[in-house]
Amino acid sequence: MPLPRAALYAQGEDLHVAIWPGGLHNTHDLTRVLAKEGRSYVLSVCGLMRPADFPEATPDPEQILAGSPPFLANGGSCVSGPDGAWVIEPVIEQETLLVATLDHRRVREERQNFDPVGHYSRPDGVTAGSGYATEILPSRRSARSRSAASAGLSGPPACSRAT
Repeated sequence: MPLPRAALYAQGEDLHVAIWPGGLHNTHDLTRVLAKEGRSYVLSVCGLMRPADFPEATPDPEQILAGSPPFLANGGSCVSGPDGAWVIEPVIEQETLLVATLDHRRVREERQNFDPVGHYSRPDGVTAGSGYATEILPSRRSARSRSAASAGLSGPPACSRAT
């Protein structure tokens, strides 16, 4: 979902909270990718579910849980820094409270190296036809581009070229 993430990055988020249905398979790689891409801290929160946690009102739970592993959702909650390094590595198969102190200066340091919505993004040249960029960065669009958009002349659906 690159466009929704770009919208969050354009708002200047320093901490992204990602809530996953539960599993190291979701958090191990994606947490670090999101952190490096957005140059922000990423807190991934994951569910933990054992067969004993399965709702009693479920019809035929014996059949559903037959041969199930000890954990249906093994957790994987973790925190990654803006450089993609682990602040807290993924924790699996245990309930715990994770606490970390985040230094937001690290976000600014990493954005000196790469800022996904800074000078690399070029909103003056190309904007998404979905309207994300136009809603986030209206002051960066030219008057001609704004009047063309209000007249319904925004270009092809994939992208439009601002002049």
